[in-house]
Amino acid sequence: MHILWIALSLSERVVRAFLEPRSVAVIGASREPHKVGHVILRNILNSGFRGKVYPINPHADKILGLKCYPKITDVPDDVDIAIIAVPARIVPEVVEDCGKKNVPLIVVISAGFKETGPEGARLEKEIVNIAHRYGSRIVGPNCLGIMNLSRGLNATFSAITPKCGNIGLISQSGAIITALIDLAAKYGFGFSKVISLGNKADLDEVDFLKILEQDRETSIIIMYIESIERGREFIRIARQVVREKPLIVLKAGLTSRGARAVSSHTGSLAGSAQVYETALRQAGAVQVYTFRELVSALLFFSRYADVVRKLEQVEVVIVTNAGGPGIIATDLCERAGVELSSLDPELVQELRSRLPPAAALHNPVDVLGDATPERYVTVLERILARPYVSGVIVIATPQAMTNPPLLAEKLIDIARRFPEKMVVPVLLGGVSMKDAQEKLVEAGVPAFSCIEDAVSVFSMSSRYVKYRKRLAEIERVKEKYIMLDVEEIKTVIERAREEGRRVLLLHEAFEIMNIIGVPTPEGGFARSPEEAVKIAEKVGYPVVLRVVSPDILHKSDIGCVKVGLATPDEVRHAFYEIMERATRYMPHARIYGIHVSKMVKGHYEVIVGATRDPQFGPVVLFGLGGVYVELYRDVSMRVAPITELEAEEMIYETKIGTIMRGYRGSRPVNIRNIVDVIYRISLLMTQVEDILELDINPLIVSENSVYAVDVKILVR
Repeated sequence: MHILWIALSLSERVVRAFLEPRSVAVIGASREPHKVGHVILRNILNSGFRGKVYPINPHADKILGLKCYPKITDVPDDVDIAIIAVPARIVPEVVEDCGKKNVPLIVVISAGFKETGPEGARLEKEIVNIAHRYGSRIVGPNCLGIMNLSRGLNATFSAITPKCGNIGLISQSGAIITALIDLAAKYGFGFSKVISLGNKADLDEVDFLKILEQDRETSIIIMYIESIERGREFIRIARQVVREKPLIVLKAGLTSRGARAVSSHTGSLAGSAQVYETALRQAGAVQVYTFRELVSALLFFSRYADVVRKLEQVEVVIVTNAGGPGIIATDLCERAGVELSSLDPELVQELRSRLPPAAALHNPVDVLGDATPERYVTVLERILARPYVSGVIVIATPQAMTNPPLLAEKLIDIARRFPEKMVVPVLLGGVSMKDAQEKLVEAGVPAFSCIEDAVSVFSMSSRYVKYRKRLAEIERVKEKYIMLDVEEIKTVIERAREEGRRVLLLHEAFEIMNIIGVPTPEGGFARSPEEAVKIAEKVGYPVVLRVVSPDILHKSDIGCVKVGLATPDEVRHAFYEIMERATRYMPHARIYGIHVSKMVKGHYEVIVGATRDPQFGPVVLFGLGGVYVELYRDVSMRVAPITELEAEEMIYETKIGTIMRGYRGSRPVNIRNIVDVIYRISLLMTQVEDILELDINPLIVSENSVYAVDVKILVR
């Protein structure tokens, strides 16, 4: 059913109603100035909306000079958007009327729904069902409203109507919206569209991402989110969006509180915060972690979104009138992954001829404390003329010769003369810099009072450029697609279910690995010491013995793994010892026997795992394996399905991946073998939804081979 709703949300009728509204009805319009219905109607009239506006109130003839109608069905013309601000108990009746009137978009401001408890949740579901019967869609409930400032529409109860700009804002918090609108009045940036999602009973961030992708007046999208229910679709839509528009996301609720308890290594490593960060990066979205970063992004991208979109890489030059701040900026850039340009010899020579002998001529360029605004201009003109320079961080400290007001004028002129370059001033200081900073911001030049903010926005632009290039590369690579034998895999799983187990035994997990093409060591399942010896002699010594129990996941922790067994006596002794330790330390565990396998030696132990996230679905993981996997946490993740290129990226994002390439004399291995395992696990998790968690730990890696020597699989 939800898939049908998605299709409706992107229909031409709904998109046009939001992007090109011709008429708006306010249901619950009030004559009393302090009522929400009055404020919304007044905002619509005062924001310059050129369409028709219909107040709906059965107890009034006119409000704010407009004729009132008792019900929306009494309005003689079509209505594109209905704003509902009435008590929650009568919202279903009003939504029914909107459906009969064929209103495409219904914005429910009213509170009193699922945020209040079960009865409110039932009421919320009811209004969505009513709307869907008529093909209408709902924003909210319990929201601030919507703005389409490109059409002069402010259909919210915000105290301020921001100016029109190029920023599309989607937020699950109305308070975040009002705070950013208030800051916009201070800093001068504007919005094209503003959407308050509220309870997200129907339309959500994915729907509005898709709509804003089509909006020519939006060149950057900013999101504040607390949850994403349709995670995989979010990734798909966001990847389309970021081809042309930077997407900046502040995700709240990333702490460990509320993280579910899990038993596998992968489950404990793939916490909520890590999965969200991984998913946002895969989507090409630039994640920020503080409200301050979000405001900096608004200030910066409102000016430079179109510039950033055209870049193939971001290279920055720092120009400063003081050595200390220049060094701080350099350190911050390196930590944030911001590339500093190496100045060409010809440029260095030009700067040498125009600056005092004591000036530092490389990046950062120190124009010295006695620098005048004209000296800054001399340097900036030559630096910005270089095609490899993407932008400059211009640091000014308050010295006798600085003349902040004049410097501000010069920087505004520089930014105007070099429209394809990013000019970001940092005016360190307080009172003496205040007017200059305000002058820059008023002119649309993003100016900051802290070096960290300037570096932060260049980091955002750099990440966006890299993400977009990586996504383009992934799309260009033609991937093979392997269709697994799903029925055979499900047969193995069903056998476990018939025995009342959700954890597969080791030989069952190996069977699934063999079906999907992941190598496992030769071996078998033994119920007695003599069976263990027979298997050992068949596969050849040395061998490894492991307890087989669905209740003992971490066998090494209680001494239930024995390695390097080279004789029949050693196998017999190990069999008895493992069984004794298992019953002693896990007296209630179900013990099925012992798994015997050929001992595989290799150069490295890694983990390949997968879990199923509630929002994003299957997530695959790679990293350093062994018993200390949680301690070192040298892992990387991706939301499945992934390509082989993404699997390779996962490996190289880890320290163990770097070592396996031959770092400082370490033994190199064929990375393609590991890529193939990660890729096949991704396919397994996307094609077989019965599997909840999976660990291959360790995957033994040799120069030209890999073996999954221990595998845990948890099923539904």
